[in-house]
Amino acid sequence: MQGCFPGVSGLPKPVRTLFATIFFAEAFMLLYALVTRFPIEFHIYLATTILVYALAQQIQLKRERPENPATQAKLEQALEAFKEIVGLGWELKVVWTPQEGQLAGEVDGDTIYIYEQDYDKALEVLAHEFIEYIILQTQKPYIQLINALIRNINDKAYRRRDKVAEALSKLLLAHLKEKSSKHAYPPTHTLPY
Repeated sequence: MQGCFPGVSGLPKPVRTLFATIFFAEAFMLLYALVTRFPIEFHIYLATTILVYALAQQIQLKRERPENPATQAKLEQALEAFKEIVGLGWELKVVWTPQEGQLAGEVDGDTIYIYEQDYDKALEVLAHEFIEYIILQTQKPYIQLINALIRNINDKAYRRRDKVAEALSKLLLAHLKEKSSKHAYPPTHTLPY
């Protein structure tokens, strides 16, 4: 459903779920009414659905319009100042998309996303996410080393597993051949019990 309804995707998940449920129920009832020629009440349901959609779109448009359009520019300037002070993180950029939620900000790739509405809080989050990104960069060589070790161990384990599978398959085939040769030629003597 994500991205299917412009203006709704930025709403909280329970509201999106409620909207989707209402929308699809109303759409189904409208189709049913058109096919079976039910009373006008079903058409009223459709109008209600369209109204809910329009209201959701208006709410989203209000949320997308930041109260202070200069905040993005201020955060970009602050990020540039952080880069000059620390001398690292030149590849980073900042995107201010104020919205309510659990996250105040996050780093995705080389972009810091800030979700705080208030500029002072947004600046604090920017500083925090910038420092977190710089610290993570110091850990990258260790992460790369660990990943290389894991790949190496996985390769060795695969080769060992392949050898064991090959040996067991030969053993199974030999057993099958031995068993089929016994059934093809019955034994000439029997063992007493």
